[in-house]
Amino acid sequence: MKQPAYPVFITLEDQPVLVVGGGTVAARKIPGLLAAGGRVQVVSLEIHADIKNHSRVQCLMGAYQSQMLEAPYPRWRLVFAATNDPCVNERVASDCQACGILCCNCGDAAGGDFFTPATRQAGTITVAVSTSGGSPGLAARIADAAVDAITPAQRQLAGLLLQWRDIIRQTIPDEAARRDMMRAVSGPHMMEVLESGGLQAAEDAFQQLLRDSHWDAQRRDA
Repeated sequence: MKQPAYPVFITLEDQPVLVVGGGTVAARKIPGLLAAGGRVQVVSLEIHADIKNHSRVQCLMGAYQSQMLEAPYPRWRLVFAATNDPCVNERVASDCQACGILCCNCGDAAGGDFFTPATRQAGTITVAVSTSGGSPGLAARIADAAVDAITPAQRQLAGLLLQWRDIIRQTIPDEAARRDMMRAVSGPHMMEVLESGGLQAAEDAFQQLLRDSHWDAQRRDA
């Protein structure tokens, strides 16, 4: 049995990404790369109008060359082989492997280093589903069902936790105490507070937990 892929979310903010191919497959990949903050460059003999309309995409008309993975070109964070020619995609993936650059072979998931799941966004929550390349359509339907199951309160709490995590890190020096605090603010009780009292009630409950944690720390140090 084939080993499952390791799931990971990669940071792309202000990172260079090369997309080889300018057709519909590339057009589907690019919006997500841009949303993650990637600096996208496309190289292709023909480039889809939807790609050209992205002002943040740099388009290079021409054939892919292996030298594009070397200086003076950027050190690509990711490369997508998204042409309609399997031989070109295989060549791109092979060149990337030789250079130590992660490559997605969009025409053959097994022929690259990674593949992209079906993703859906609910506020700050990202749902990602993969069938290991077996059926992108099924993965998309499961992702749709999963994101529809996320409640408004869960979306709100996820957004609050992004803010609260920084405050907890800054105000609670003890690592174990920080973990306890994060469990408390992300647990069922805080969800109940948010659902019954709204955002202000949740914020008040968080501030009270912060005050209690400081009191406990002072008592232990006494």
